[in-house]
Amino acid sequence: GHVNNAAYWHAVEERLQRGAGPDPREPLRARLDHRHAIDLGDEVELVEAATEGVLRLAYVVEGSAKAIVAVEPI
Repeated sequence: GHVNNAAYWHAVEERLQRGAGPDPREPLRARLDHRHAIDLGDEVELVEAATEGVLRLAYVVEGSAKAIVAVEPI
């Protein structure tokens, strides 16, 4: 099976709550780009960048970005 969308958003919510990226109390726009499916057994590395109030996360498996999330203020 594959990882569902809730798994991607859980990582985003965790980082926003700890202060990475934009203020989660404000209106936000989020974009999730799926490039390749992540299988349940895959070892996923999260690569995070928070610059200029924008949070970006890449979900990397074996050196390949499987999905990328960007969260920014509206």
